[in-house]
Amino acid sequence: MLALKKNNPILTAPLEWVAALALTVPTYIIFFIGMEPYMQAIAYSLYGIPICLVFIRKRHFPLSPRFIILWTIFLVFWITPSILNRISPTLESDLVSLPVLFYHVVMLSAVVIFLNIYVQDKKSISKELLMRSIFWTLAPMVLLIFFKTIYLDFQEDARPSPFRVNTNTNAEIIFTFMLVAFRLTGNIIKFIAIVLAITTCYILESRGGLIACYIALLLTYGLPWLHANFKHKYFLFFLFVIFFISVFFYNEIYSLVNSVLMLDIRLSSLTDRFIVWELAIESIIQKPFSGTGFWVNPMGYSVPKGFPEWATIDNYQLVVHNAFLRIATENGLLLFLMIISFVVISCYRLLKNKFFKDFALVISVLFFLFFCTRHLTLNLMNVLLYFTFIRALTLDRKFSSK
Repeated sequence: MLALKKNNPILTAPLEWVAALALTVPTYIIFFIGMEPYMQAIAYSLYGIPICLVFIRKRHFPLSPRFIILWTIFLVFWITPSILNRISPTLESDLVSLPVLFYHVVMLSAVVIFLNIYVQDKKSISKELLMRSIFWTLAPMVLLIFFKTIYLDFQEDARPSPFRVNTNTNAEIIFTFMLVAFRLTGNIIKFIAIVLAITTCYILESRGGLIACYIALLLTYGLPWLHANFKHKYFLFFLFVIFFISVFFYNEIYSLVNSVLMLDIRLSSLTDRFIVWELAIESIIQKPFSGTGFWVNPMGYSVPKGFPEWATIDNYQLVVHNAFLRIATENGLLLFLMIISFVVISCYRLLKNKFFKDFALVISVLFFLFFCTRHLTLNLMNVLLYFTFIRALTLDRKFSSK
């Protein structure tokens, strides 16, 4: 029996492969089978596999006191506002779902603890292999989305929604695919993946996904070039030429940028988001520390005055489409400020150590989150962001430049 355990392929397989499957398969399940809450709970339960495997192999969780203290404070700031709102005598207290909160807390803790152990295990871990493993695991799904998008675009004039899944969800998966493609060693496959991602986002008419792809691409390859050439004698001349062209061809460049970034379509949807953002800001002012509770819309049980006539309480468009505002609205300013400090410190350390790919991932994902409903969620794109934060926060002590 003991020998059988030692030869078990799950126990002996590279940790990156197991983690890539555990982190990516839930995306397949939710996308192709269903997005119902119970289906998501079943799918995301796979996130517990990597940390269980670590425990089986190491017989303990090698966590530093610093990590335990920081994560405990984070959880206190996250959980407390929802509990206070749930036990309050207000009508909206019924909207707080503690099971939803604690499920996210448990699964996110499992992911963060695993990633923290993974990053600090310098001897047996290849830090880029996890990203590449996720790429190959995600590739079949992305190809299906790409071909389905092309098919729908030829079949009808309406905006494509591959597999009847929200367009922004499709774009998020495509964008995530491009982020992990940057970690490939082969330039040909990497180039194909980048072109496929940008083309798909463009056909999907996803401005957020498309611009996020451009930002990631520009920072990943532009920052190293800028760093290498900043002190070059021809650099200032190059900047002058760019400025000269921009001044004399302003109208043409402006039209081209609008077209490439798809800024000239569906302006009404952006206006609707401004309305909800204003509501979120008002809610933060009224409840700066207690918030409304995790996953609770500040709208409550009634549509506020001034909203469009079509507005309903359960309308997806009227959820706060901004991760930062949503965190501050639902969980209060203490958690919001803690997360902002993580962002600032991470960006500083990544730039200081010239980890341009990681910096590009952080900035592009944060841009995407600025216009979507994701916040403290378990989706794959956010997991990559958590992974990069953890890598950055342990940079000075545990990181190698490889």
